[in-house]
Amino acid sequence: MPAALFAYAGIAAVVAASTPKGAHGRISAIFGAEIAIVLALAARSRSGSRAAVT
Repeated sequence: MPAALFAYAGIAAVVAASTPKGAHGRISAIFGAEIAIVLALAARSRSGSRAAVT
C-alpha cells in the first residue's frame, strides 16, 4: 500500500509542477500533491512500526 501511495504522490507532484501558472486548478493540484506526499510518508512510517512490533 505505501508503494502505491508513493507512486500516486510522485505523479501528483509532476502534474502539479507541470501545470502552467494561472491555469485553472493549479492550486488544488499542488494542495493534492502535498496531501498525497504526507499520506505516503504516514503510511510508510506506520507499516515500518507495525513490522517492528510483530
